[in-house]
Amino acid sequence: MVYCLYMKKFILFCLTLLIITATPISAQENRNQIREEVKTNIATSSAKRTELKERVQTRIEEFKAKIAQIKDERKQKIAERVNTQMAHLNQQITTRFTNTLIRLRALLDKLSARSEKVEVKAAIETASGLIVKAEESVQVQASKDYTIVFNDETDLKAGASTAKQQLKGDLETVRAQVTTAHQAVVDVLQMLKEAV
Repeated sequence: MVYCLYMKKFILFCLTLLIITATPISAQENRNQIREEVKTNIATSSAKRTELKERVQTRIEEFKAKIAQIKDERKQKIAERVNTQMAHLNQQITTRFTNTLIRLRALLDKLSARSEKVEVKAAIETASGLIVKAEESVQVQASKDYTIVFNDETDLKAGASTAKQQLKGDLETVRAQVTTAHQAVVDVLQMLKEAV
């Protein structure tokens, strides 16, 4: 009877030990898998970025040629200013998102050094994956171009409106991903507070 009780405790201890030791291995595999995905995504995104730069350059040249055809100088200046403002706004907001993600990454690294529980480490891996995805989308967004597309003076206002709406929608999508990554880091913080 006593032997059976000790045997049950031993089996329970072995199972618990097996679960604890097996989880960090899978977390390490997950971490390695995320790193490999990031490496491949960086390689493909750099190729896409150079292709996008070439397309952006041709669109800017086309835009300047079309602007030169507009007879009203006031409309020319307004179109150039709106085009420049959209490019500046995209660059400014993506820089802010990049800085936010850098801060989140640094905070997550500090938290991972303090965590010892399996659940917290799993949440850290999830948050890290979300940060990586948000960084990729910010890089893609930074390389996008929002040049006004129009055929003649009558289409100028509609083209500017379309470009602004596209910029706004794309920035909202990226903002949602950054917010999701931020919330994941906040969740890790809450888990650590509860663990202490």
